Parts: sequence; C-alpha cells; structure tokens
Amino acid sequence: MTDPERLLTEALHRRVEDTTYHPTPLHDVVATARGIRRRRRGRAVLAMAAAVVVVTVPTAVVLGTDDAPSPTRPTGPPPWVTERQTPSSGIDLSDLERGAPPRVDYVDGRTYVGYGGARTPLPARYGISAVTPYHGGFLVADTRYFEGSLGLTQYDGSGGTVGEWCSTGSPVVSGDQLQTAYVTAVCRKSGETGSFVIHRGIASGMGEGETSQNVGRPVSLVGILGDRIVYTGQFGEGAWMTDLVSQPAAIAGLASVAGVNEQTGLATGQRADSPDTGVVLDPETGDVRWSEPGTTLGGFAPDGEHVLGLVDQGDGPCCPAVFDADSGDPVPAVADALASLGVVQLPLVWEDDSHLLGVLTHGERRAIVRVGLDGRITRASAVLAADSNHDIVFAAHP
Repeated sequence: MTDPERLLTEALHRRVEDTTYHPTPLHDVVATARGIRRRRRGRAVLAMAAAVVVVTVPTAVVLGTDDAPSPTRPTGPPPWVTERQTPSSGIDLSDLERGAPPRVDYVDGRTYVGYGGARTPLPARYGISAVTPYHGGFLVADTRYFEGSLGLTQYDGSGGTVGEWCSTGSPVVSGDQLQTAYVTAVCRKSGETGSFVIHRGIASGMGEGETSQNVGRPVSLVGILGDRIVYTGQFGEGAWMTDLVSQPAAIAGLASVAGVNEQTGLATGQRADSPDTGVVLDPETGDVRWSEPGTTLGGFAPDGEHVLGLVDQGDGPCCPAVFDADSGDPVPAVADALASLGVVQLPLVWEDDSHLLGVLTHGERRAIVRVGLDGRITRASAVLAADSNHDIVFAAHP
C-alpha cells in the first residue's frame, strides 16, 4: 500500500521532471519514510525496492494562495517519480505484446482511469502525485512539495471541492479497499503548530463515521492492519501504529516502515540499528523473519508472499528487485526483465500476486508495462506521448 523525507531519507536516486510526475508519494517532498542510508561505493549488495512509497511534505503549503510553492518548482523529488537511467535496450514500445488493461486504477494526466477503462476527468488545479476514490468522489494529493508537505483536496462526485488541506503524504487503503486513511496538517502560514491528524473512513458512502487522531508530528502513512494505521514519522522519527483511540505505539526495531500486509500481518522497513538493512518482521512481536544489508524494502504482493525492494549497486539504492517474503531469496527473472527495459520509473506497484506494473518511457513515448514473476513483459496500455498530459500515477491500493 503506499511513499518519505516521506519515504526515504537519501535513499533513492530520483529525477524531477515536472510538477506532476517526475520527481513520488508526496510522495518534491523530502523522502523520509524510510530513513535509509546510501551504501558505500563498492558494496554491491542486493537491495529491495521501496514500492510502497510514502511522501512527506511540508507544513508550509498554503492551499488557495498565490504565494503557495509553485507547482513547477518542487523542493525535492518524491520517491515515486524516481527514474533510474540504465543502458537502453532500444526497445520499441509498440513492439511489446499488448496484454490486458491494468487491474490497478491510475491517472492519465488529469483523467482517472478505472478498472475496465471508465475515464473520469479530475478538476485538479495542480499536478497529481496520489489519488484514491473516496465518499463518491476522490482524494487527490498534488505536487506542491515543500519541506515535507503538499496539498490534498477532496472532491465530490460532481467535481466540487469538499475540503482542501495541507498534508504529509499519500492516502492509503485497506486490503479489502473498504477503508481509506489520510493525513491533514496545519499550513505554516496559519500560525498554528503540531496539528497532524490521521483520518480513517469508509471508502464508499457519503462521509459518515470518519474517525481521527492528532498524532502531533508529520507522518507518512504506509498502510492499514486491521483496526490500526501504520505510519512512519518523518525526519527520522521511527515507525508507528495507532488505532486512532489509544496513544500511538512504536514498532520496535524499525527506523522506518515501508509496507504491511493484512494477509500475513507482517511489515517491511529498515532496521533501527542499521538503517541500510531491510527487514521483514511481525510489528506486534518484533519477530524478524529475515533481513538483508544494503537493501531498501517496500511493498508486499497482495498474498504477502513476495516483497519489492531496491538493489544497492554501490552508490545507493537504485534497482528494483523482488524477494520471497518468507526467506528473502531474490527472484532473478524480475530483475533481469526490468534491466532489459532500460529505464525504470519508480515505484513499481503490485497488480496482483504475481505481476508488477510500471511506467516505461523511451524517448518521447511512454506506456504502462506489466512484468511477471516469471520475467514475461507485456504492455498494459496504449503508447502515449511522454508529456505532462499523460503523466501516469497509480491510484492508492493495498
């Protein structure tokens, strides 16, 4: 489920392309959520990719004002817009076998594309960094990244604005997609401090029954485990869980948390005593399943059997990889397939238990591609122009 200093302190190499996409979740945001350190050159150790990227954005964004940070001048690239330049294979996107449409909703420019192809225009005024359906409309995080915060707007089903706030990350959804959680924060110009409120509500319906808690610090949401919201404190403030009733509880042993899975009850993150070491553990007991130095771990497959991560090749986390969630064994076919594509835009997202989705750009064209655990690559969308009218952002999903 979703991305840091929101998701990753100095963890990912990213490139900010424009206001909507290429800089993740939240994602010019200071990627903090993972608090990962770059490995020294020469330590080429397998690392896990951070697929569930949370973005931390400042409390300095004032929505609806002329002096709000310009959407064209983000202060720092969010993880989910990171790209890794590798030698191009010279692949022609049109030559890729066309497979089924994505089973994860996404935004194409300013249009929400649902499963089955239904297209809904979004009235967003700025670039879009995260989105999820909510209460008959949408929650849309924009790209006005500034010191760990960004703008968040709730629209109703007719495109009207229900609410507009500063926020510190991407919304997240539960495994059954019936619950949604998001953060609202005071904007610096309001003169207030310390208000960072986590909200949880039923994704459908008309907005009744929402619960909330002020956690008093900037946080990046990671996911939902039963009745608890799992999140990372920005700026190196650890990994936490809260049921929005009791005081938040720290997750022992983690410097940051990056992914959770409701099927297994497990979490991924970075070790508190070694932030460049990725770990899979039980957040309740602290029981460690496995850990790997030089890795940045991310999101679980829906069934909890595999985990995404970034591979450290000596100069910091860079290259996506998939690992067995129980043993930590890598799945070489995925790394080989991604390497063959030439340019990888992060984050990749899990489409189902055995397939990943990502955005592949070559020259002036881009498309959504699907990579199976068996290494098979297909194209999941039409070939689009690689411009701001077709920036692709996957919707929040488990």
